[in-house]
Amino acid sequence: MPPARPLRSRRVLARSPELSRTLPSWIYRDGDLAERERDLIHGRTWTFLAHASEVTAARRIGRIEERVVALWRDDDGAPRAAVHESADASDPGRPACAEVIAGLVFVNPDPAARSLSVQAPGLAPSLRDFLPRIEELVPCHETAYDVTSN
Repeated sequence: MPPARPLRSRRVLARSPELSRTLPSWIYRDGDLAERERDLIHGRTWTFLAHASEVTAARRIGRIEERVVALWRDDDGAPRAAVHESADASDPGRPACAEVIAGLVFVNPDPAARSLSVQAPGLAPSLRDFLPRIEELVPCHETAYDVTSN
């Protein structure tokens, strides 16, 4: 028998967890579910990986979930990406999609992904409205966090 549903609350977060509208806590700790999310969601989603100024002909390594992503510029200047299933990025990896929008490089591990600019046609204008000179910026500091969760 499924657990009793909590009483409805008009607020998203209530003082009592039973009244809050959120996913059950086990979902955030389930390893099998995390693996399915990695394949079905994160393995097919566009993720911001770098500013365009960081992408050169030399490979730059980033991460999407537990996958290592190599990012570089091809001879024609277009960004290219490859996904590696382990921390050893010496193998060629499998091709991934890379796209620059308003000076930001997004990567999708799915090589057959639809273009991000087609999926989100208002993204570039929205980014430029928020930060008009976004393409001119250069990263000055990077902080990485390891978070144990789905």
